[in-house]
Amino acid sequence: MAGRNPDKEGRRQAILQAALQVFARKGYEPATLEAVAREAGLAKGTLYLYFKNKEDLYFHTAVHVLESLQDSILEKSRRCSGALDRLRATALGQFDFFVRHRDTLQMLAAFSHPGLARLHKRLLAAMMEKWAGHLQRITGLVEEGQRAGAIRPDIPPGHIALAFTGMASQVAQVLVGFPLAKSAATASGPQAGQPRESAEVMADTMMRILVEGVMQR
Repeated sequence: MAGRNPDKEGRRQAILQAALQVFARKGYEPATLEAVAREAGLAKGTLYLYFKNKEDLYFHTAVHVLESLQDSILEKSRRCSGALDRLRATALGQFDFFVRHRDTLQMLAAFSHPGLARLHKRLLAAMMEKWAGHLQRITGLVEEGQRAGAIRPDIPPGHIALAFTGMASQVAQVLVGFPLAKSAATASGPQAGQPRESAEVMADTMMRILVEGVMQR
């Protein structure tokens, strides 16, 4: 089977990157295909060779973000050995991705826009598929740690995985100053004018909080 045309795939990726910038900057409703085309340096008609309309473009941009996040997490995790080190690397991969690509959270926030009502089911299915795969990988790492005696065996691995992913998601939002986490950042994060903690520091802190409660004693 012939592979994808590299020029065509490169143009598609350029459109997705441009759409990410436009959706993050403007929100869903004000964003236009004309603005995306300008951002990508392409004619508006070129976008229709790849995507049906703005809804379709938003969907594929959201999936692109989720796949890029997954790649960042796996890339960090593959460098490590041992369940606890790979759990830390997983958190770091997530934090590092959102710190380097702060606009992705803003773009994903448009998911709840009424204009995307027809896409909600499709988007939710795609997000849940990625989430389920991520949760399964975390659960597998916890089980590995339990078998190695590094994590308490009396706590269901799925429960630990849920605690880990929930904590990581909230910390990622605080790290980038996402509006939904504004109150948490104000209460416990750095004050205005002070540098934010690095992704490395936050990954270490989160692992200390989590692991000291689940490590075999």
